This record gives sequence, structure tokens and C-alpha cells, in this order.
Amino acid sequence: MEPIQGKSEKELKCKFKIQDRETIKQIVQDTLAAYQIMPVSDAKLKPQVDEYFDTPEYLLAHREHSLRVREMKDGGIEGTYKIGGKQGEAILDRPEATIMIQEKSARALIEGAKEQYRIDLPEGIVSAIFVENQRVKQDYSIRGIELELAFDDVTNIDANTGKRKKASRDEFEIEFKSDIEPEKAEEIMERIWLTVLRKCSEQGIWIQKSKHNKYVSALIDLGIISDKDRVPEEQK
Repeated sequence: MEPIQGKSEKELKCKFKIQDRETIKQIVQDTLAAYQIMPVSDAKLKPQVDEYFDTPEYLLAHREHSLRVREMKDGGIEGTYKIGGKQGEAILDRPEATIMIQEKSARALIEGAKEQYRIDLPEGIVSAIFVENQRVKQDYSIRGIELELAFDDVTNIDANTGKRKKASRDEFEIEFKSDIEPEKAEEIMERIWLTVLRKCSEQGIWIQKSKHNKYVSALIDLGIISDKDRVPEEQK
């Protein structure tokens, strides 16, 4: 199922208690301003509904992989396959491949991954869950380097039972949208993370870097898999 010959996302993802959302938002915005990372757009609500595919045994989730389908604003359909990335002190560097498909189906994903990237997805994949996300996004820039700040408000839905559940924690992520050297990206994001962590600690606010991707977090929140179900790195 790997390696992926696609792009790689570089981001800081953090979870926090839902009731602390507005305070954390202000802390993050103040921290970015302190490092002269300035907004270049207004914050906008971008609702998303994502469908995730996996095997009935959740093989992808156990390896911290995800296979997502999303309808685009222009009416197109886009698949995204991501594998477990490399976690630095602050940045998660995660390879991903965008799979262009014509329909929401397991077959379209399997054939598209094979034709476009020579990726062999499991033949038995099926729809696993839906993730509804009321995402608020804003674009930032530092010396010509583009970043995106997003705050997520997620509801997870089991595709098999229809069970709906609000995510137990809210999340924000800061992602580089411009090409940047990994070392430079890590340096910038580590300063942001340590400052946010310190300010939260001073106010007695709980925050931590996200341990899992959105798909795995959703499965855990829905009680479909447990945190200990992940396959150890050496067994992948």
C-alpha cells in the first residue's frame, strides 16, 4: 500500500476541550501575530462531509492510514489516501495521494489508486464512517510562506449503524500550504507549539498534540476500535 509518490502535508494538529474553544482560538491567533504570521484572509466557515473507506477489519485504521472521499465545490469527487507520517517535535509530515475519481465507490478508489499511483488498496474496502465537519478556515503568511489555520467542529457517523456522535474533543490544525524545507517548517511550528502550550498551561487549559488522524479519532470516539488496537510500527 506504500510508498506514496504524491505530496506531503506538514501540519501541527492539536486537540482541546470543547468549552475552551474561544480561549484557545485567541491564544493561537495571538501567538501567530507575535511571530509576524499575519492573516491574509477573513475566517470563513467551510462545512465538509467526508466518507472514509476501510476493510471490515479496519486494516487501514490499525496502521494509521486513511482513505477519504470528498465532494468538491465544483461538483467533482476527490479521493485522498494518507499513510501514517513522521512526527517531529511539532510537525506531522504525512505523505498523501490525491485520487481523481468519477464516483463514490470502492471500485473507483481501487482502480484510481492503481492507475494514478500504482498503489494497491485492499480489495475488500467498504464505506466505514462519515465525518461531518463545521470547519472554520483562515489563510496566513510569513515572509511569503502560506499557512492555513483551521478549527474543526466534528460529528462522526457510523456508516453501518447510522450512530451519530459529536467528537469528544475539538481540534485545530496549522498547515503549510507553500513548499518549505522540512527543517524550516519544524523550526517555525515548534516555536508556535511551545508558545501555545505555555500560554495554555498558564491559564490551566488542557491541550495536546493529536495522537491520531481524523479517521482513527472518529473510530475511537464511536467505540468501533480502541486506542490500543493500532499495529505497532515494527509490525507494519
